[in-house]
Amino acid sequence: MRKPWFLLLGISIGIAGCNVQEDPPIKLDDFKATPASEAVQGDFIYRLTADDDTFEAGGPISMYAELEYTGDQASIDIYHAASPFYFDLHEKTRDFEIPYAMNEPLLVTTLVKGEPLREDYRGSGGYSEQDPKAYRDFIKKVTDNQFPEGFYEVNGSANFYTGNPEENKTDFDIHAVISFKVVE
Repeated sequence: MRKPWFLLLGISIGIAGCNVQEDPPIKLDDFKATPASEAVQGDFIYRLTADDDTFEAGGPISMYAELEYTGDQASIDIYHAASPFYFDLHEKTRDFEIPYAMNEPLLVTTLVKGEPLREDYRGSGGYSEQDPKAYRDFIKKVTDNQFPEGFYEVNGSANFYTGNPEENKTDFDIHAVISFKVVE
């Protein structure tokens, strides 16, 4: 004769399986994308641009940053980390921050007046094993430039200085914000 607790266990498992919560659907209609932005500081123009306002989920995101010198000299040296460009992202529907890290040697780049320095975005992000699994899985996709569905805001910046650090150093931290959607 079967024990009634087996029957109860089976029913409980069946009911629990039916109550597994999935992520709520993402409502992207509530967001308006702004795929290009520009900011000026002194003799420099910083541009942040996504190639579209909507991208396909699982595919790459095509965006880039540019820095253009517009001053009186034919060229100018800027001093920066591995790149003068940072791409800090925030996925708004999940409220996930996607950090952008880089090596920080001191490099010098010569900008020629009227010729923008351009860098394409190549993926970003980082996590620790203490982060929730959903966040780790999300960041792994973003790091591989295979973005999941969502609404992304990019707070980009160009961070560098000009001049001699002991005499006439001028720091620049120019920001621009863009946004785009990733749809299924």
